[in-house]
Amino acid sequence: MNRDSRARSPNLAPGAPAEKKRLRERFRAETRDAILSAAELALAEHGARGARMEAIAERAGIAVGTLYNYFADRQELIEALFEVRRRELVEALERALVEGDAQPFEARLTAFLAAGLGHFQAHRTFIALAVHEELSASAGRWPLLREVRARAERLIDAGLGAGLLRPEDRATYPHVLIGLLRGLIDAALEADEPGVPRAALAAAARCFLQGARREP
Repeated sequence: MNRDSRARSPNLAPGAPAEKKRLRERFRAETRDAILSAAELALAEHGARGARMEAIAERAGIAVGTLYNYFADRQELIEALFEVRRRELVEALERALVEGDAQPFEARLTAFLAAGLGHFQAHRTFIALAVHEELSASAGRWPLLREVRARAERLIDAGLGAGLLRPEDRATYPHVLIGLLRGLIDAALEADEPGVPRAALAAAARCFLQGARREP
């Protein structure tokens, strides 16, 4: 084989092994994402106990044996799904804080609540199932709460810096804010309607900043 024919050979092309590795990694990541999406749908449809690995594999369009190449058992799969949704929520809250950095505090507060509610709305059936059936006691919900609270505290610090909040109550504000978000999620689940209700977000922000007492 001469030099020109070697140059034209795909197997001998410079960088081919690295490209193949990247393709394999991308394919594996895409397959994993498809499995997690299928698991979310199967859990929503069949419930925590009814979503068998066979049903998840069928929804993902793969063999059951392939599914076990990615997750050792159903518990590991469920925990991975919680972890992905946790990371997505934290990223959404982080974007809301960063993108609203130059906005007035009330707008930032509303954006923060909208980001959290929007995430839960996008995965409402799975979240409802997780809340009511508690799929896994070790699925990372407490670390999630700590991460949400850390971002709520950053938002509170912005409100304190703007002189809009009483500094003596600073320790309580993050818990109140997270409570408001939980209330919005509960209301959205009960309403069973898609989308983020702007009126409810405005009411929650108003309640946080002004309280619930009617002005005389």
